[in-house]
Amino acid sequence: MLAILTDRPFLSTGYRPSDRIYHAGIAPLTEPVHLRSADGSVHLRLHVRIDFLVVTTPLHPREGEARDVAYSYTISDRDGRELVAWHWHPVGVSAETAPHVHLSGVAPLDLGRGLRALPLADLHVPSGQVTLAGIARFLIAEAGIQPQRRNWREVLAP
Repeated sequence: MLAILTDRPFLSTGYRPSDRIYHAGIAPLTEPVHLRSADGSVHLRLHVRIDFLVVTTPLHPREGEARDVAYSYTISDRDGRELVAWHWHPVGVSAETAPHVHLSGVAPLDLGRGLRALPLADLHVPSGQVTLAGIARFLIAEAGIQPQRRNWREVLAP
């Protein structure tokens, strides 16, 4: 599915049923992928990290089935400044464990005379579960990123 955005491979650190949490993302896992619009006017970076377990199920007793347990999808500008990030980390150092979005590239919102500005970049805005397909659709349809395949709408259909 990520072939819609990049020719870089999608890799994971494991695939066998285990109690171990594996990680997946665009290779290399520590480097964002560079994206741009067809006319070159938009340059963005996308970093993807999905944490998952592989569990056995009655339908897949031998090879197992992947179950997401956390994710981070981060869009940055071409200089690496974070613009927006979708997170879900039920376990960890943050008190916010529900899926949320960070509007990192947004200036504090002026609430009027005499009131303190609302720092949107510091808030955990509730988002519900977000899929990688949803991020890809957003990048192409809303941000103007050039898809790598013409049939991206069919591939990314909800």
